[in-house]
Amino acid sequence: MLRELTTFLLWVTLVLVLIAGGTIAIFFYQSRRRSRNYLAKNESELRYFIQQQVDSHGEITGYECLLRQEDESGHWRLPMHMETLPLQRVIFLLDGVFVNLPKVPYTLAINLEYEQIISPEFDYFVRWAQSRIAPMKLVIELTVNPDARYRQHRRFLRQVAAARAYGAEFAIDNVGNRQVDLKAIEWMLPQTDLIKASMRQFRKEDGQWLDLNLQFWRRLAEDHQIDLMLIGVEDDQDVELAKLLNITHLQGYRYGRPVDVSEQTEDKLEQ
Repeated sequence: MLRELTTFLLWVTLVLVLIAGGTIAIFFYQSRRRSRNYLAKNESELRYFIQQQVDSHGEITGYECLLRQEDESGHWRLPMHMETLPLQRVIFLLDGVFVNLPKVPYTLAINLEYEQIISPEFDYFVRWAQSRIAPMKLVIELTVNPDARYRQHRRFLRQVAAARAYGAEFAIDNVGNRQVDLKAIEWMLPQTDLIKASMRQFRKEDGQWLDLNLQFWRRLAEDHQIDLMLIGVEDDQDVELAKLLNITHLQGYRYGRPVDVSEQTEDKLEQ
């Protein structure tokens, strides 16, 4: 009897040690993660710029909000580790942008990270943004990394479906030219309203072979009743290619560079 009791107590002790060790490990991981989360810190200088989106006639149809971080030389660049930016700070940054936008029924695209979309705060973010930008329509964009392992597929699709039920749209940004790029997004297509293809991905060099070309993405978009936008449009040659492929949604330096809306008026944005 005493031996059985001793064995039982040893097992209980072992279980408690394992639980304590696991708790310490989780706490240590979360602490390290928070310490690396430099984008969440208020002293990190972040700002949203916006860039025009146009139709085939060059008329403005919407804007995209582009997050930039000021570097030591005073230049604004794409920040690293975007996944560490809490949605609470995204809301704070966007609030100052929205007040300077024209009150017109355009689309307004905001690029988020996968972790932000599956977070509990995403539902509130969508409803908040929709109410603040009306009569504009919110477009949530995601840039998919084909080499990343995305978890919680079902939760992601539920979150996007809920956002679309609120009237928002979902876009996959910057699709690539390889089979692996297609495989990475296929499971998202049932909840996708827009695919964005960048000219930078499809400008072939001598002897270069592309697994997927713009013609492929145009057909895929048509088959799934998804809109296709050509981004990175820089010159008349890009415009002619868009006309040839009947791509009517366009964005790029050809139509204007990203601008700091804090320095613009509504009238200037609509020009």
